[in-house]
Amino acid sequence: MRLRTSLAATIALAVACLAADVALAQPYKLRRNLEPGQVVSYDRTLRTDTSLRAEKQTEKSATEARIPRQEMFVAARESPASALAVAYESPGQERLVLLEQNGKDALAAIPEEKRIRPRAPSFLISWQGPRGEVLDQRPADNPLAAVELAFAEGRTLPESSVNPGDTWAKDLTFGESKAKITTKFTEVRKVDGRPCAVLETTAAFTLAPDWAKRLEVADLGLKSVVPLDGGALVEISGSVTLIEKTETAEFKRVQQFKTRLVKEERLAPAQLKKAADDVAAIQKGLDLAKADKLDESIAAFDAFAKENPQGRWTEAVQLIANEVLRQKRLTKPMPVEQLRLALRSLQGARDNAATQGNAQEIGRLDQTLMQIATVNMAGLMEESKSADPVVRDLAAFGLTFARDNAATGRLRELLTDPSAQIRGTATVGLAIRNTPLEKKKLLNLLSDPDSRVRGGAVLLVLRTLKPDDPQVADILPAVTENLGVDAPWPRANAALALKALAPKGSVPASIGLVQAYWKETQANLKPAYLDALKTITGVDAKDIKPYEDWVRKQPGGDKLGAMPKETPAVEKPAEKPAEKPTEKPAEKPVEKPAAKDKAKPKG
Repeated sequence: MRLRTSLAATIALAVACLAADVALAQPYKLRRNLEPGQVVSYDRTLRTDTSLRAEKQTEKSATEARIPRQEMFVAARESPASALAVAYESPGQERLVLLEQNGKDALAAIPEEKRIRPRAPSFLISWQGPRGEVLDQRPADNPLAAVELAFAEGRTLPESSVNPGDTWAKDLTFGESKAKITTKFTEVRKVDGRPCAVLETTAAFTLAPDWAKRLEVADLGLKSVVPLDGGALVEISGSVTLIEKTETAEFKRVQQFKTRLVKEERLAPAQLKKAADDVAAIQKGLDLAKADKLDESIAAFDAFAKENPQGRWTEAVQLIANEVLRQKRLTKPMPVEQLRLALRSLQGARDNAATQGNAQEIGRLDQTLMQIATVNMAGLMEESKSADPVVRDLAAFGLTFARDNAATGRLRELLTDPSAQIRGTATVGLAIRNTPLEKKKLLNLLSDPDSRVRGGAVLLVLRTLKPDDPQVADILPAVTENLGVDAPWPRANAALALKALAPKGSVPASIGLVQAYWKETQANLKPAYLDALKTITGVDAKDIKPYEDWVRKQPGGDKLGAMPKETPAVEKPAEKPAEKPTEKPAEKPVEKPAAKDKAKPKG
């Protein structure tokens, strides 16, 4: 009897185990609970590794950041079934943890306090469906936006029920570019006692031909840990590698992140109402901006900031308001007072970037200046006729970047302005615009009484003439004379221009460079003279004497005259020499107004 009972129990246990296995094998319907008032806090870590290889130069760097992130549902709707979600990342810090140059550690030379830079807060409102899909996702119009779209799709749960081991895919199209998103349900495991599905996603990109020539999106991967009870994601981690190539360099950026659930909670009814009201106010400002009602949008954001001076989202909303204000400046004509302030600020920023040799920042500022100047073209033309020389000068700076042929014509007229400051600004402006001048006007500028006008004229020569241009033979003597100008900037530009334009074996240009070298008091300009002499003479020397000897052996070399027997003393460099411009000039387009022009701008 006992045997039968034991056997029956064994059979019952086997049946129970079999039933359990069958239950475990049932497909899982992965969904997210959408209940207003849910608040989920995450701890997010971000590491960014970059490497640059250009000819014989290499540089590696890495930064790390820890960012508190909070997600909140503030409202829901039935059709389509979705919840209004707010994602907010608090202000944080990004720390430089690695810096190598040509294989050598360069981090030690950077003070600890300079290894940290602040990260601005971020704020995003979106409608999300029960699969975690973003219903108002913007289409991707470039590879970087496509990467964001791929990550969003990778976080989206499958439409149908799935079992561990199942794989599903989706094709995304954005213009001529495409991406295939593939996700695999790898396992079910418990995390803090909660059964969770582990999903792993990869993306393969096929970029449009114009993008594929210079950019590769590689190794995009994502891992999500999804609770089976419909709660918030327990963990999500991923990485993406972007490789940008040019003819001479390769830039690689690897970004890795991990977002880990810290806490889930619910808002009290009064707190939920306040959050919903705040989101509605912010959304109103966003909708107004989208409708091109920029003034009303800015007013809505300002009202929100006044009502919520210490609000958790206020700082992020203020950044959105600033972006709307920037959009307004780039798309709507400004009152002259605002235009002057904007140009003065951008002028100072561009001067600083030029002094630091930051070509990337100069390019970014030039794009902003181009948009502002083009939108405010009528105002700049009127300002350029002001009786106040400071106002005229600022207008000339703005006209430099306007995409309008009338700007070129007005800058040409300002070449004869009574103010040397304005003549200099107009000359540099035409150089930045790559506008050639007739020989007579160019020679007049090269011999202008003001050294800055001369420096701008040499820059104009450098940017608009080629060695085979018929004007070069008549222009080069005037360029050579500028090696003797008191200010360093024209001298530096003159050396660059002679290197680029003087015929091989030119004795007059070589004489001018040798004489200038011996007279030069700025140590950082001397290499420019030697470099130009190397190109012109074919002599490869690190000292001036071989070039001096070469000149004396040439017909007409006796005009060099007696040179000192010892290397001349030099002073501490006063400024960085101008470099030969490529797509964007590294030279300062506008310097501080001359003393006689330092009148305070009206308005």
